[in-house]
Amino acid sequence: MKANQLAEKFFKNWPVKLICFVLAILLYIFHRSAMVEKRSFVLPLEVVQDGIVMPVGNYPKNVTVIVRANTEEITSVHASQIRAYVNINHITKGGEYTVPVNVSVTDELMRYDPFEIKVKPETIKIDVERKSKKFVEIKPSIIGEPEHGYFVSEVTVDPSFVTMSGPEALLTEIDELKTDVIDIDKMSTNLVTETECMELNKIIEIDNPGPYDVTIKIEPKLMEKSFEGLRVQAVNLPDGFELVSQMPVTGIVLQGIMPMLENFNLNAYSVQVDLSSIRDSGTFELPVRYIYPSYFKLVRKNVDKVNVEVKKIEKQENPGDDEFSPEIKN
Repeated sequence: MKANQLAEKFFKNWPVKLICFVLAILLYIFHRSAMVEKRSFVLPLEVVQDGIVMPVGNYPKNVTVIVRANTEEITSVHASQIRAYVNINHITKGGEYTVPVNVSVTDELMRYDPFEIKVKPETIKIDVERKSKKFVEIKPSIIGEPEHGYFVSEVTVDPSFVTMSGPEALLTEIDELKTDVIDIDKMSTNLVTETECMELNKIIEIDNPGPYDVTIKIEPKLMEKSFEGLRVQAVNLPDGFELVSQMPVTGIVLQGIMPMLENFNLNAYSVQVDLSSIRDSGTFELPVRYIYPSYFKLVRKNVDKVNVEVKKIEKQENPGDDEFSPEIKN
């Protein structure tokens, strides 16, 4: 009897009671909604790539995160407490993939109630390629020409090699790493300087981007110069002798550094034969002496010895000696 009475009372005016119940729920939801606010953050999109592939090409670098929380708590939410990322560690082959955008928050935000978070877009398309590494040589980018008569004899870099990491297909096109430009125009001395590498594709990583120590060795050029038409000069002829033969003409070739040799000229006595050993008339074969600065090298000479004819100078008697002899009279 009592159960019937309770049921009768429960269902009495049930439409009114149902409307009141629904209104109460709506009032609760409205009250809760009135206490909740939202904020939007534009966050950088991180790519987790600890596997064997990496992203290439274009993909969204930022996403929008919308946070809903209690009016009192929403002001304490900061972008630094939220992380947006995609994870490609599970991908093993190159190609285009659609991956979800994940969001993580700090433990502090997880304690908020209510707390809702959404991200736009929820998925992105991303191109990936297999990762690779390559050992490449560093090549200094040298412009200009040394001073006239000089040349670059050696270029060294420390370190001379670096390791590059990036997409496999892209690394196969790279054989060396160029540095920033080094100008050696009009230089005549060694240059020691520091430089860094030229900027490459941003998805390529270099284990040591610089600075690198570059040593450029600049030396004078060697050249050979020919001297022809040099008359052999007879020197140190003893008194009482005279030269009978005519001295020959010869030539030589000297080697030396260009800045000094190209404007150098020999004088008239650069090729000599020493007659100081002559003691009698006759023809003598004597060595030829070449006189030039010690910093030059004689690479060719036309003659080593020459024949020289000399004779004694005869003393002339006074023809009037007999005519003017004193006359003795008896």
